Amino acid sequence: MKFYGIDAQGSFIIEKLTALPVWGASDKGRIIYITASKKLYGGISTGWSDISLAASSGTSGTSGISGTSGISGTGGTSGTSGTSGTGAAGCVWTPKFDNTHWDASAQPAGGWDGTKWASYEMGGLWYVELTELGTWVEGYRPTRIRITYTGTYRLDGYLKGIGAGYLFYIITGIFSEQQIILDWGERGDIVNLDLGTSIWGGTDQFWITNIEFCN
Repeated sequence: MKFYGIDAQGSFIIEKLTALPVWGASDKGRIIYITASKKLYGGISTGWSDISLAASSGTSGTSGISGTSGISGTGGTSGTSGTSGTGAAGCVWTPKFDNTHWDASAQPAGGWDGTKWASYEMGGLWYVELTELGTWVEGYRPTRIRITYTGTYRLDGYLKGIGAGYLFYIITGIFSEQQIILDWGERGDIVNLDLGTSIWGGTDQFWITNIEFCN
């Protein structure tokens, strides 16, 4: 049923959930308040976007969530003042990508080919298993991660912190270059980044061409 000419009186309460659901195409335009993190998310064309930052940074300017013309304007979600470039609320995207940052010796095949991380096949699906390398993870607490890859299918996996069972972000059904918000809580330094085609039924190999963190 369509209803026009709404004359609302009083407060308007949006949808409230305890955790962010898996994004789907039908979620574009949906707004959800997550009670656990006390953040507001909006469904855009590629996934969920943290729009609670707009309350403190405004919808325009160099530290806003979008540029001078709003979310789809000249400085939108991929502009210099959007969620890439200088990043949301002024954070900066920093590559932590190559074999000076990660090790893939746990993989039975694939690994670093000189320019990118190659996945390996197991049971008809494809995986990349990376372990942190060096001291860059010590005390490192970025607010977002962005993974760029070439391949046909969406990816699942997790980013794991130090300590038994500290899976501090489950990565579900992401597209290439999709931003993932990290909620650290009491979790420790980064240990592993594992990705695969898994439940999406991907039977084609994929290659990771960049891993960036927003700090």
